[in-house]
Amino acid sequence: MRTLQVSLIAVLCLTLSFSAFGREASREQLPATTFDQIAKLIAADGQASDEFGSSVAIDGSTIVVGLSSSSRNAAYVFENNSGTVTEVAELTPSDGATGNYFGNSVAISGSTIVVGAPNKSNHDPANQGSVYVFIEPAGGWTSITETAELNVAEAGAHIAYGVATNGSVVVAYPGFVWVEPSGGWANSSVPNAELINSDSQPVGNSVAIDGNVIVLGAPYAYNSYGAAYLYVKPASGWHKIGITETARLVGDATAGGGGLAVAMSGNTVASVANGQGTYVFVKPAGGWASMNQTAWLTPYSGTFNTASVGISGNTVVIGMPTQIVGVNPQQGAAYVFQKPANGWKNTSTANQELVASDGNINDQLGTSVAVSGSTIVAGAPLAEIGSNVEQGATYVFVPE
Repeated sequence: MRTLQVSLIAVLCLTLSFSAFGREASREQLPATTFDQIAKLIAADGQASDEFGSSVAIDGSTIVVGLSSSSRNAAYVFENNSGTVTEVAELTPSDGATGNYFGNSVAISGSTIVVGAPNKSNHDPANQGSVYVFIEPAGGWTSITETAELNVAEAGAHIAYGVATNGSVVVAYPGFVWVEPSGGWANSSVPNAELINSDSQPVGNSVAIDGNVIVLGAPYAYNSYGAAYLYVKPASGWHKIGITETARLVGDATAGGGGLAVAMSGNTVASVANGQGTYVFVKPAGGWASMNQTAWLTPYSGTFNTASVGISGNTVVIGMPTQIVGVNPQQGAAYVFQKPANGWKNTSTANQELVASDGNINDQLGTSVAVSGSTIVAGAPLAEIGSNVEQGATYVFVPE
């Protein structure tokens, strides 16, 4: 996480004046606002350097927010009850330790939440990383420890920089898949499947799943151009070590092929192009096959840095944590794109720019984004809360 932030800051220094000009020039092109901020979320027990909001996930009315803290191990669950969003649970590992980075990645599907701890080191072998599965209790979410811990018992694997779930399947960087046993989730150090790509290249930190389809982002694969690799569940199920991709999704813009971050909803995949925008891929009538993008989305014409993407139905949300807002460098913003009536097309005009009502310099809103239905969540992990530097906050937006 820190490496990414330093890289983005370095690029910002080279493009600051151009980005400011581009943003101001494009402001008049943005249609009327359709989303309003309804909540600013902070952890009830938040501390300095938590970086709360480094990871976010949402399904329906339930929001999950993770930390990127070396000293704390927690992820938080919030419920949106008719516009009132409250913290209802703090999820913790039963074996948490300093340096595990529990909360670095989060995902949710229905009653299942998964939380990644990519530096899990307090069990042998060292630095294997772990994924923790939490199942909602019968009475609703409450503060609990995990139902199951998943890992690969491989030193230095650092799994779980990215995690995803559809409820019965859990996927973790760099492509390990676990299927829920018939008796329910239980600790496992043996994945059911491992996903690889035909280019024999490493994947990035981003993974996504929807139904029987998994997408892995690989920003430095495909001759360092970048790509997203898509896997359709085999007829025999996710039960093989060494499943190769069904399709390679590659953008054709000069910004690179994509894979820095990925998201999926139904027949549509969104893939961030190495920090320069987002590609949209729509499943062809004949089924998924290797292809170039259907559309290329950029918040405005110019140079900028995209770090995250979310998609739900016809809505794509792009997070830009180093975006200048007013005179505040790196306050960050998220941009909403709605699918046109005639389908996704290349555009540099977002439907809306989302910014925090109390945003400040270096908050980095948009480091993480997620969307479910008509609710958008965006993390600002470097926001200062009171006197707590980099405690972090997360913002919730819904249609006005």
